[in-house]
Amino acid sequence: MPNHAYYVAHRDSLILAQKKRYRDNRDAYIENTKRWRENNRERLNANLRASGKKWRAKNKLKVRRYNERSKDSKRLWKRMTYWKDPESARLKAREWASVNPEKVREIRRRMFKNEDKRNRRIRRHRYYVKYRTEIRAHQKETRGRKRSELLEKLLRTHGGVCYLCGKDLPPDIKDIEVDHFVPTRLGGPSNISNLRPTHRPCNRKKSGKHPRELGVAA
Repeated sequence: MPNHAYYVAHRDSLILAQKKRYRDNRDAYIENTKRWRENNRERLNANLRASGKKWRAKNKLKVRRYNERSKDSKRLWKRMTYWKDPESARLKAREWASVNPEKVREIRRRMFKNEDKRNRRIRRHRYYVKYRTEIRAHQKETRGRKRSELLEKLLRTHGGVCYLCGKDLPPDIKDIEVDHFVPTRLGGPSNISNLRPTHRPCNRKKSGKHPRELGVAA
């Protein structure tokens, strides 16, 4: 390729000559560029889309970070663009939808799916607000009933004595506490085999220690 070899050999001088021609005929260059862009708009847009797609594929992390940062500004820009000429925006949207039916179906499916989730959350929240007092009273009653049943079962199993001090527990279950034999911070489970009835002061004294540290056997 003799032309390429000539360009490589005289690269600097050719660039300088091109810059000089541009300075001497700047207005003509600008006018020719404008005319070429107007006559080749489709080709230019296709080249821009292809180069943009290629860049985004190579810089996925940058694209994701930019989208996260500019989410609000993009939404605002879309709204401003729409309200400048809503008729034109609707016409473009209809044209795009007619050309891309598969994408339209996917967007609608995703939108309706999110809408169903949102409506379910709204209905649950409204129900809770409407019956808040009844729901809280029911939850409190259920928790109290479950605690009473659990304490009665533990008292029957362990003979009604505190497993830490060995003394009898009071008859009022409000003064009795349920303690984890092996503390949860040491990996103890919350099932009934790891629960013991105890006095409140004994439970405070034990805190998060293992019973073996206090000389208590299982």
